Amino acid sequence: MREEEIGKEGLITYTNLLQLVCKLQGAAYDSYGEIEQAFQFLDNDCDGKLSAKDLQAISKSYGLKLSPDDVDGMITEANRDGTGLTTLQEFIEVMQRTPLFN
Repeated sequence: MREEEIGKEGLITYTNLLQLVCKLQGAAYDSYGEIEQAFQFLDNDCDGKLSAKDLQAISKSYGLKLSPDDVDGMITEANRDGTGLTTLQEFIEVMQRTPLFN
């Protein structure tokens, strides 16, 4: 754990732990697979696309308070083809730009 960045509480994040374990085992870290799992989790109606309705359903079931504007902003940020729905590829592109997967 000394090789990894440890937070103020003296804890390591799950992602950092996973990266460390993969490094020690010689396995490549599969960020694509992790992003795909997140997409499938969020795809509430299992149609292969994320909609505002999907995100509202997930946020409601986990007690998150996201306004319709917040949800629409998330979809708009990821949606590149103008359909109002986010595909897996669009989701991957957005997630790979975040610090979590860099």
